Amino acid sequence: MKNLGPVLALYPMPMVVIGANVNEKPSWTLVGHIGIVSHDSVLVSLAKPHYINKGIKETG
Repeated sequence: MKNLGPVLALYPMPMVVIGANVNEKPSWTLVGHIGIVSHDSVLVSLAKPHYINKGIKETG
């Protein structure tokens, strides 16, 4: 084990494939930042321009 000191350190995060219907067609995107909020929901961090955002908002 090595002490990194007071620095911002990146740590491995799992990549997750998110799917949603956009305009009644399936769409998929790879997301590298998610968090578990509770047993039945997760938090997904996406920038506004992502195409899949529309489908996620419409279908949950």
